[in-house]
Amino acid sequence: MADVCRAAGVQKGSFYHFFPSKRDLILATVGDLRERHCELLDQVFDPALGPASQVEQLFQRFYATQRASVTDCGAVQGCVVASLTQELADQDEGVRAELQGLWTAWTDRLTAALARPEGGRVIEDPRSTAVSLIALLEGATLLAKAQNDASVILARIPDALAILHARSVPLQG
Repeated sequence: MADVCRAAGVQKGSFYHFFPSKRDLILATVGDLRERHCELLDQVFDPALGPASQVEQLFQRFYATQRASVTDCGAVQGCVVASLTQELADQDEGVRAELQGLWTAWTDRLTAALARPEGGRVIEDPRSTAVSLIALLEGATLLAKAQNDASVILARIPDALAILHARSVPLQG
């Protein structure tokens, strides 16, 4: 914690006033990340757009973020949510639950976006499709990090659109 306080330029006593433990700091960080992530997703998921356009926009946004990390840091940084989940989910049940809440919020927003009809068609199971698309995007982001090439994310857009096409059915009614 001394390194964190030194990097933040705060005294340890001041730090512990706000965060009595590392766990409290982690929970606050994940909560803040969840809020910022949801704000970003709310910008991406435009109700005026159909599901295909929104999914493409989501992949484009992830690409842009990773491309910016190459410019700023010299490397694709990957997804901070996935990294935190990998590192912390099995350490503490409260932290795991907070991280799960973040993933659920993302899934809920994508599910709502996919539930909108487009071109006389609708996604048959929007929640399952949302989970598949998130898995595809997170896998692409991980591969982009491994290859230090953000364009790996863009290359998966046709796959995402193929998933949408395969799971769409004519609108009843």
